[in-house]
Amino acid sequence: MFAASVFIYANVAINIFGFLSLAGLAISIAALGTELGYQSKLVKQVCGTVGNGGCEKVLGSKFAKGFAGITPADASVIYFAAQFILYLVGCFYNPILTSIITIAFVGIAITVWSIYTQAIKVKEWCALCLCIVAVLVGQITIASYLQFNNKLTSLTPNSQLLIPLTVFAITLLLLTIIYLPIKQLIKTNTKNKQELSSFKKWKTDASLFLAQWEKEPSCDNTIWENDLLIGNADAPIRITVACNPYCGPCASAHKKLDELVEKHAGKISVQLRLLCNPANAVDKRTIATKAILQQADVLNSNGELKAMLSDWFEWMNYEKWNAKWKMQKNTDVTNILQKHEVWNNEAGITHTPTFFVNGRALPGRYDIKDIDKMVSQLEYALV
Repeated sequence: MFAASVFIYANVAINIFGFLSLAGLAISIAALGTELGYQSKLVKQVCGTVGNGGCEKVLGSKFAKGFAGITPADASVIYFAAQFILYLVGCFYNPILTSIITIAFVGIAITVWSIYTQAIKVKEWCALCLCIVAVLVGQITIASYLQFNNKLTSLTPNSQLLIPLTVFAITLLLLTIIYLPIKQLIKTNTKNKQELSSFKKWKTDASLFLAQWEKEPSCDNTIWENDLLIGNADAPIRITVACNPYCGPCASAHKKLDELVEKHAGKISVQLRLLCNPANAVDKRTIATKAILQQADVLNSNGELKAMLSDWFEWMNYEKWNAKWKMQKNTDVTNILQKHEVWNNEAGITHTPTFFVNGRALPGRYDIKDIDKMVSQLEYALV
């Protein structure tokens, strides 16, 4: 847009003024990023030219807190954005250029305040702030040249200056209304990311996990004959999961559990307890659980058991599953069905999936995938 403006309104002094507006906007955005905690390698190199950490110290000082929620970095972004927008518009309607060039003289006060604050109050130098000062000085120089050579009058007579200045003020106001909520969203997002990072570190601390785990209700995780157990029965970490054969979240959980067993072979085993109602032979949960138990009774390996259960939770479709895992004989599993029902009642299962780690409920603030980061610590602590 700036390149196009040079062809639309070819005036060297004013084109340089517009370029400085664009440069001021870019530097102000970099200063804002530093204030919010973001820094590119280029910005770090620039800030390092006048001192180590000077940009952060100046932009984080009490003198950079601003007024009514608007910091100097905010004011700089809004000012140069409005200036550059009106420069582009002014290339088509020249009187608008008068407003941005006239207001450039305000930069004298800002320049003095910035240098005084850095040199006397904070006693640190911010390279980005000095770059903004350099832009303001450049614009003041151009504005002075145009003023003393009566170039501004040719753009807009003094009697008509009120309208361009009003346009500038309205542009500033609109940009402020748009900008402040966006900045607040960025700040909130940054804060949430920092808190999430801290929360993740907390969730990978096995000692904190164990302190909560020890207070959780317990369940019986004894291994039954022909139990639905995936992985090594002697694994130091045994995850018992109560699930409904027709439960979407249970299917997602089963996939995560499969991944844990594969990733931490020999360290984690998974034990399934299925919801059923043996007294109701037409209950679809009972039909599915009965079929799964009958198939488990005739399988020859743990790998086959894992594949059979994975197929069920991937499809949760009895007809499709039965077409692949058709029972060879009608084994009586009434006793084991009842054991599953009794276990769920005694464990107080109110929702599925419900997880237990080595016989105690998974603490409420944890997800089963959080175990992945703590396996190396838990495999010894839970023995």
